[in-house]
Amino acid sequence: MKYFVALTFSLALLIFSKAYAYPNMIRHGYLNCMGCHYAPEGGSLLTQYGKGISQAMSFKGGEYTPSESKIVDDITLGGRLHHSIQFRGMTVRRGEPVAGKRYRTFPMQADYINQVDWAPGLRHEIILATAPNTARRRGVDENTNSKSSFTERLYFRTFKLEWMFIKGKKIAVGHDTLPMGLGIADHTAYVRERNRLGVTDVPLQFQFFSVSANWQSALSLFLPNNSDLKNNREKGLMGKSEFAFFRNFAVGLQGLTSNGKSINRRLLGATIRWGIPQFSILAENNYTERHISGASVTFPQWTNYLELGLFPKDYLKIFWNFQALTVSDPFFERERLTGLGFEAHWMANITSLVEARKRWSSVLDEKILMAQIFFNLW
Repeated sequence: MKYFVALTFSLALLIFSKAYAYPNMIRHGYLNCMGCHYAPEGGSLLTQYGKGISQAMSFKGGEYTPSESKIVDDITLGGRLHHSIQFRGMTVRRGEPVAGKRYRTFPMQADYINQVDWAPGLRHEIILATAPNTARRRGVDENTNSKSSFTERLYFRTFKLEWMFIKGKKIAVGHDTLPMGLGIADHTAYVRERNRLGVTDVPLQFQFFSVSANWQSALSLFLPNNSDLKNNREKGLMGKSEFAFFRNFAVGLQGLTSNGKSINRRLLGATIRWGIPQFSILAENNYTERHISGASVTFPQWTNYLELGLFPKDYLKIFWNFQALTVSDPFFERERLTGLGFEAHWMANITSLVEARKRWSSVLDEKILMAQIFFNLW
């Protein structure tokens, strides 16, 4: 049995916070993210209201007071320019040395986010990001051990123009990640990591979003991104809809169909969100069928995610999650992961998370301890 102890320190230094869209806000009756985020689908920069909610739900509490400095007003073009910088690093300590090394420290994320409101309802959003150092260089498909330089790892995770032509209805065009699933922050979750093509999976998209008090939906027509590895490029259509039967209970369905150079895939999934002020349940299940182009080989895949959250205080979350991955022959794979931890929102701009995980399969049995801290300065 192998034991891994991982300490993860994540720093996000933000002028305007680009916080993750917390799906368990359904426990307070928030079906969509439009009130707290500039983007209805969430995950974008926080609005003034969102900053106030972040402050009020922290351990410190109180009210958020925006800056009235003329310098800040000039720099932000009268409040129309929003931007931020995010950095995340990781340190891993292994119980058994790998390649003679017990420790490994590396940056996981370094992003610059920029948004400008050009006119009422019209804005652009840009996220300039760096892929991990192990990511393969553009156009190099064969040598998986090659390391890329910093400039070679730069890519636009988001580069799009958005127009909200009616309140709650928006169209967008540009490069972006596909708006799928629960929107949980953990990018290594099976429902996220195993239902995409790669780290820089940001196709060119034509998007449509629609949100209301009890309904939200997203539709995307996507085309290949030239930054993707040649064999990963695909085109297709995806859609997602979520309906709130009650104020704090929502069920969603999603689907995707795509054709690529090497693999065609079809995905069908469902999500559930339910909560009361002290408790929440999040669940996502996806079935993916992949067909290798030019061969009579089709292999299904299941990814499952379940999280139970307990909130003794608004700023404190104690959670347990379970994840499962199953891939059928001829690429058989079965892996499970469970985690137990807590997340504390100390101030509007400081959040910490500690989680103990166990991951196992027929060839793997490991334990992981993760500790994260987020700093959001605006």
